[in-house]
Amino acid sequence: MFGPGLIIPVFFLSPGPVSGQFIIEETTSVACGGTFVSRSGFSNALSNQAGLGRVSSRSVTIQHSRPFILADLGISTISVQIPSGKGALGATLTCFGIKGLYNTSGWLSYGMKLHPAITAGAGIHFWFSSIAEGLFYHPGLSCGIGVQARINDLLVAGGHVMYPAGWSADHPGRKDLPMILTAGCSYRFFNTATYHADLHMTPGNQLRISHGIELSFKKITGLQLGMHNHPYAASLGIELETGAWNICCAAEYCFDTGSSPSTALTYVW
Repeated sequence: MFGPGLIIPVFFLSPGPVSGQFIIEETTSVACGGTFVSRSGFSNALSNQAGLGRVSSRSVTIQHSRPFILADLGISTISVQIPSGKGALGATLTCFGIKGLYNTSGWLSYGMKLHPAITAGAGIHFWFSSIAEGLFYHPGLSCGIGVQARINDLLVAGGHVMYPAGWSADHPGRKDLPMILTAGCSYRFFNTATYHADLHMTPGNQLRISHGIELSFKKITGLQLGMHNHPYAASLGIELETGAWNICCAAEYCFDTGSSPSTALTYVW
């Protein structure tokens, strides 16, 4: 009786989702409350590109998210990471939308070691929408840059700037995206747990504080818990690793909009 356009928040029905109003996150980041700045995962190209400087193996990841468990809206992402020189190349491609309006978003990134304890990385972000009248509608470009520092064997700190500059066909000649500054750290304790904390700052918006914890019961099993404000949400994730395969299932419950499950499958070689 009702189409998805009547219940999906407005930011899903514009180029906004790929231009910063809705940030696409790696599944393990979702499970840890949206923390990412001091992490190194399988999709560093769309998180903190400095994490690519800590990548030593090739990997391919496919990920699917279902915001608010809506049957008409799915977000599918493929990520690739390839070691190169003193660091690694990373790329992601994401597609999502509803009938009549599809969005495509991509990152091309590189991260490297500047010092045995310091990595840095940068990436170019592009996006466009597809409508009945044309495949490329309202394209845009932006970027991100980040750094990570291993203070000691237990503590890692990081910083990241997303959208410091950019271009959009909607508003040529000026930057169309709000800049997002993120700072945070990760601390490992008891040899089985890692705590993550991030501060996300956007000019003119409320400060977002994210927390997450990863627990390792065995070498092949992990449990993640997280939470953040603005909006208030809690998350849970389970990660399994066997041989060259890694699977992570996560779910975030937002107190304003409901549940959003996400699953990622990774092959490492």
